[in-house]
Amino acid sequence: MRTSLVALVCALLSPAAAVRAQQPLERFLDAASRSALDLREAQAALDAARSQVDEARARLLPGVTGQAVYQHNEPAVVVTIPAGVDPMTGMPILRQSTITAADQVTVAALATMPVLDLGAWSGWLQSEALADAADGQRDAALLAVQGAVIQLWHQVASARAIEAAAARALSAAEHVRLAVESRVNAGVAPPLERARADAEVARARQAVADTHLGTVLVERGLANLTGLVPDGTQVRLEDDRRPADPLQTFLDRTAQLPAVRAARAQDRAADIARDAAWFALLPSIAAQASARWTNAAGFARQDTYYVGLSATWVLDFLRPAQIGTRSAQQRLADVRAERVVQATETAVFEAWQRVDAARARAEAAAAAE
Repeated sequence: MRTSLVALVCALLSPAAAVRAQQPLERFLDAASRSALDLREAQAALDAARSQVDEARARLLPGVTGQAVYQHNEPAVVVTIPAGVDPMTGMPILRQSTITAADQVTVAALATMPVLDLGAWSGWLQSEALADAADGQRDAALLAVQGAVIQLWHQVASARAIEAAAARALSAAEHVRLAVESRVNAGVAPPLERARADAEVARARQAVADTHLGTVLVERGLANLTGLVPDGTQVRLEDDRRPADPLQTFLDRTAQLPAVRAARAQDRAADIARDAAWFALLPSIAAQASARWTNAAGFARQDTYYVGLSATWVLDFLRPAQIGTRSAQQRLADVRAERVVQATETAVFEAWQRVDAARARAEAAAAAE
């Protein structure tokens, strides 16, 4: 939630800033969209969720299972059976039937088509809801990364400005120290003045070292997040301190934020999972078609086929327990969704107040300057 707050504050302030720099903010945002680890992780999770949607959809489509068997038998079993009487001669007609062929070949194919499987349909709908949640989480990660980049980019600009100011203060302290040295050598100032000037120079050098450390650290953070190393260009920012839009304008848009969309999609997936637990009490119906050919059919035909319907109905103690589990998980998802909405609205409220206070501080600083 802290990252979301930073993203909102920067989003409110950054569009009003006029920036002149060799490395504009857009370059860092573009680099972060390709190299930020959090964003890459969220994108991989989204790809996996979309692939699971394809898997769940495939369970609703027909499937074919093929089988081919070759078997060498020793010895072969061939029988001679009467097949009728010759009307001309009155002699019996004999026919040989292969019971076990020396080289037996059997080919079979089985096609299955789900006709009524509410559990599979629920699984597909649930996977789509989870994919929507992953999509919202990816968008939330993108906003968080963009907010962090905007914050770090402005921190780099301010850190460099502070470092430059500390360097100017050091230069001024050194000039004062030289002037005091001349006055002490001329006998018009006591040695204590020179000691004070030396202390001021030491404090100014310490300030330069501290500000340089802050600049190096924040530049490293920006480089880690974006993969783009900041150059040494100084940045000048011109603040626009006009009042922001009313708070209610931002609160009315919280339902469109990715974090809220992801939470509600997860809540919808929990609802579907609960319904699927109830659907498991119903039978599933599937259509089947099978074809078989063998060169060792014996007294039957070499090629056979059948079509039919099969109904599977399973009743056990597991399914009622699953209904209770999914119902509890659905209530938990409801609470989590409400919490995300509440936390998002609180973050928007806090960010708006911080922006308003920041403008007041900026006006005070401008007046002091």
